[in-house]
Amino acid sequence: MATSDNLLEAILETAARLPDQVFIDAAEAGIVRYGETYGDDGLWEGSMFVFDDRMTVDFSDHTEVIGRCSECGAPTANIENYPDRLGRELRVVCPECVPGAVPAGS
Repeated sequence: MATSDNLLEAILETAARLPDQVFIDAAEAGIVRYGETYGDDGLWEGSMFVFDDRMTVDFSDHTEVIGRCSECGAPTANIENYPDRLGRELRVVCPECVPGAVPAGS
């Protein structure tokens, strides 16, 4: 019979061999199922970031906006591939602070 330390060690060794995408898919599937079941009336708050062109998913028509624009601090759920001074970075930024931007998923 395996001790809890041996079991934890075996789980960690197995997890280390799995591709990162497995963890992303498992986490997203669990959160999506929770959101589909409870919407925004459970413990989840705000939009969920996703790793595709949609950028965010809302679970209801009354999703609370909890993000803040990285430029002006205004409430927003908008995520843009809006470059920093080095030309990289995905950020929460309101459309007003990104001239001519089309929100992801539009």
